Amino acid sequence: MSAGNIVSEVDYTRLRSQDEYPIEDPAQAWNALTVGGYTDLIDIQDEGYTDWSPMADAGELSPHSRTSVTWPQGLSPFKPELVMEAGNRAVNPGQTEMLTMGHFHF
Repeated sequence: MSAGNIVSEVDYTRLRSQDEYPIEDPAQAWNALTVGGYTDLIDIQDEGYTDWSPMADAGELSPHSRTSVTWPQGLSPFKPELVMEAGNRAVNPGQTEMLTMGHFHF
């Protein structure tokens, strides 16, 4: 089951750490196979956005995905067990706006 998505904030100043978004119920269960997301989508090619930067580097946790990184080690499951491409986000040069990179061509 899905680890859960993080709300797509558009105001960069309101951005919180992904660590503040733990995996949601019921995906936190020991007996649940939980799917999270990483991204390899880093190339922004749309006209007008060439100076924007990807939020996550290739191979990193997708800005849309949750994890169990803040859970007590050894007392709780390590989640997610499976990761798949989940998209990326783009940030403008002034770090005031963000867009989901699904709006861009890859």
